[in-house]
Amino acid sequence: MNILLSFTGFHDPFAPSAVEEEMEAGPVLSVLAERAFDLVCLFSTLRLVDISRQTQKEIEARHEDTEVEVIDVPLKNPTNYIA
Repeated sequence: MNILLSFTGFHDPFAPSAVEEEMEAGPVLSVLAERAFDLVCLFSTLRLVDISRQTQKEIEARHEDTEVEVIDVPLKNPTNYIA
């Protein structure tokens, strides 16, 4: 079973592209475009709950055979490794 574990970020599910007013796939969707996963676990901080849900919906629409779970993580900053 192939599993992707990832925090969602401010560039998910889409990020601004170099072309004005156009959006491109964010990091999670970009990885899924290159490799198939059976399960995607999205770690969501309190500030990014809406982004995580949007990313989940976009994955489910694009990859019907991929199960997606959003896991709430009570961290203010996921890059604060001590926390």
